[in-house]
Amino acid sequence: MDILVKKRVTRKFLCDKYELCKRSITRYIDGLADGGIPIESHRGVGGGYSLPEDYKLDNRLFTPKELERIAEVLLFSKEQFDDNLNEKILEKLPLE
Repeated sequence: MDILVKKRVTRKFLCDKYELCKRSITRYIDGLADGGIPIESHRGVGGGYSLPEDYKLDNRLFTPKELERIAEVLLFSKEQFDDNLNEKILEKLPLE
């Protein structure tokens, strides 16, 4: 989920957060890419993993009822945050 929410995440960030080695993170990223998620890899300073700006979740990942609930929770909780992250997430949900 981190890669969906943040613009770019580093392998080190993912290793630290999930307490996994670099090799494991690479395997998971490769698995997501093999599964059809268009993960982009960026090298060098400021590098990491990201998704294309226009990427939306495949609507087969959630039932319509689940998507509806996610959207409701995001809308309900957006006032609790000082950023517009909830709106960014909502834009990526395949809502009809």
